[in-house]
Amino acid sequence: MISPIFVNRKGTIGLVAANGLGMMLRSIYSINFVTSYFYSHEQRLLSTSASQNRPSKVKTAKRLLKKFFPRPIVFMSFIVTFLITVKSQKSMQTEILMSENTLGKITKVWLVAATKHVAVGLSCLLCTAIIAFKFERDFRKNIRSILREKKD
Repeated sequence: MISPIFVNRKGTIGLVAANGLGMMLRSIYSINFVTSYFYSHEQRLLSTSASQNRPSKVKTAKRLLKKFFPRPIVFMSFIVTFLITVKSQKSMQTEILMSENTLGKITKVWLVAATKHVAVGLSCLLCTAIIAFKFERDFRKNIRSILREKKD
């Protein structure tokens, strides 16, 4: 409903902003739904026992969100990867601009610069995947189950 307003005011950027807003609202709704579901499930389990230490809905949400986000070292690897690839892109653009004025043409300089940039991106992807595989237990389990399914 808000997309036409955003698009009329900001064009393509408005469309992206409207989609981002919609995604954020869906995420908030989903987090609320999941929290309510697990909170009520825990309450049912605890009502059968004599436990007085019942978790609050906020504690349930915190516990679920903690599982949702990656470990700090993995998150940092995403940030470092982003910074490295941005620097690589700027370096590639500078290298191309410093060469002959061949705007819009694919030249040897462009191919070499683009190949370097892609190599940097692939290296960052590999490093981030290794860090995630090493530190994220659930990620490891999912990868192993996918590989097992492919074998069957």
